[in-house]
Amino acid sequence: MVIETEYNGNEIYALHCDNCNDLFFEEHEGYSFYYSEDNLIEAASNDNWDMKKKHYCPKCYNYEEDDVLILDENRFQLYHD
Repeated sequence: MVIETEYNGNEIYALHCDNCNDLFFEEHEGYSFYYSEDNLIEAASNDNWDMKKKHYCPKCYNYEEDDVLILDENRFQLYHD
């Protein structure tokens, strides 16, 4: 899920996995928050997050041969607060 909040008067965006609730972290850039939702979505997609209907980190999903999404139930709400 995309989270919108405000920091120093600017809107910022973060992304949490809809299965395990892990926060997206762009390792190459070193941050998790973006000033543009489009840039956030692009960065997460480039890091293999599934962005079709919901948002899933690469550790939580895979696809069967017929493109059926399979979620790892063992990771459900793994990082729930």
